[in-house]
Amino acid sequence: MEPKDYIDEFKRITSNKFSSEQSGYLYIGLLFKLINDRTVFKRNIETDTFIKEVFNREYKDYLFRSRPYLASRLLSDLNNDLDYHNLVKSTKKIINYLLDISNKDNGPKEGKNKKVKIETDNIIGWLNIVKDRSDDNENH
Repeated sequence: MEPKDYIDEFKRITSNKFSSEQSGYLYIGLLFKLINDRTVFKRNIETDTFIKEVFNREYKDYLFRSRPYLASRLLSDLNNDLDYHNLVKSTKKIINYLLDISNKDNGPKEGKNKKVKIETDNIIGWLNIVKDRSDDNENH
């Protein structure tokens, strides 16, 4: 997949179509696939920059020799702190990072510096819907 395809998929995760639990599962799977994708990160060391910039984490060099090990370690660490709020924040960072590398690969384009803005009103509305549904299920 190209960075643009990942951008579309990560945007879909934060749409109102999925529950927070479903969004978490999709996020984990898509992030694993992204880290292992050689079209986005041609060399293993490029994943180091991605992880530092997006997740503010550093890992020892031996993990960067094997992408599946690296992805598993990162996802294991993220899973401990994964709530919907953190998922939305890191999804936004991932999208912006992918936009930046996509713009570098494609040269200057119109709107190059445009960053993704996830609309907080939609997210708050979605969270209220999920909360209302869970309250309805508890009352029945």
